[in-house]
Amino acid sequence: MTDPTAAAELAALPYYVRAHVQIMRGCFVWTGAMTGPDASQPRAWDPELRRLVTVSRHVFEITRGRPVDRARVVLRRCGNPRCVRPRHLVTA
Repeated sequence: MTDPTAAAELAALPYYVRAHVQIMRGCFVWTGAMTGPDASQPRAWDPELRRLVTVSRHVFEITRGRPVDRARVVLRRCGNPRCVRPRHLVTA
């Protein structure tokens, strides 16, 4: 990993997210479970919350320090449905 920004972003993520991420072409590609009608939602078990979470939403909330309103969705600027890199996540 040569990008120091990527290293810092990755270090800020919880271990259960870091364990399932590969850095590819600037994205943090989720290699864990995917759910949803078209298998486009990365999911993980959060041991602290003791429940299954949508990783992109969870990462957005952790890195921004605020919850996302349930009426909003978390999208990726890069267009990669497996990307969970904080700088690529936006709400709509």
